[in-house]
Amino acid sequence: MHIHMRILQNGVNQVLENGELSETARRAIAGLMELAPSITAFGNTNPSSYLRLVPNQEAPTSVC
Repeated sequence: MHIHMRILQNGVNQVLENGELSETARRAIAGLMELAPSITAFGNTNPSSYLRLVPNQEAPTSVC
C-alpha cells in the first residue's frame, strides 16, 4: 500500500516553503510515521498483502 496526498490551505501548497519541507509537511510526515502500523492494518485488508512483507523484497518491512 502507498498513499498519495496533498496538503493545501486555501488552494496553496503547504508542503514546500522556500524550496524546503515546511513545518506543516514535517508534522504530517511525523504523524504518518506514528500511525503507520494502523494505516498498514487498515490498508492491507487482503491477507495476501502480508505475504510480500518479508526481508529482501520490494515491500518495506519496517517503519523508519
